[in-house]
Amino acid sequence: MPNSPNFRITEVRLEDTQGTTKAVCNSTEPVVVSVSFRCFKTVRDLRVLAAIADENGSAFYGSQNTDNVNIAKLFYTVEPGEYTAKCTLPANTLGNRKYYVNVDVLSPKAEHHVLAKVLEFQVEFNGYNPDIQYGSNDWGWFVCPKLSWSFRKTD
Repeated sequence: MPNSPNFRITEVRLEDTQGTTKAVCNSTEPVVVSVSFRCFKTVRDLRVLAAIADENGSAFYGSQNTDNVNIAKLFYTVEPGEYTAKCTLPANTLGNRKYYVNVDVLSPKAEHHVLAKVLEFQVEFNGYNPDIQYGSNDWGWFVCPKLSWSFRKTD
């Protein structure tokens, strides 16, 4: 069977850091994209990409497993079996809105599986200053990191 797949994606989940499946996340907590897959034969240079996308499926934020130098070498040669790769998106990054997860798993020049908008989730942005809240914090921004500000009188 020369056309049989080398690997197959078996599950994509969005979790909190304790492994509980989430569909609604607080902006102040990390979010984990969990991608499970099965290798049917030895796969070289396996890449797992997790991206956050808008309602059109256009990715605007993401990462791949080889970005992490500490685990990249584990994917150079992946033997047959079942695996899970997880990407943690830091807290205080996403704004108040609905998002989607895109996943790619590939072995360059050999095989590429794409799941666009495979998961939908909502981020509830609560703001960074609980003392001053005038209702909603829905500015419509996709990325909303907690940034440093300064202020001084100049005269």
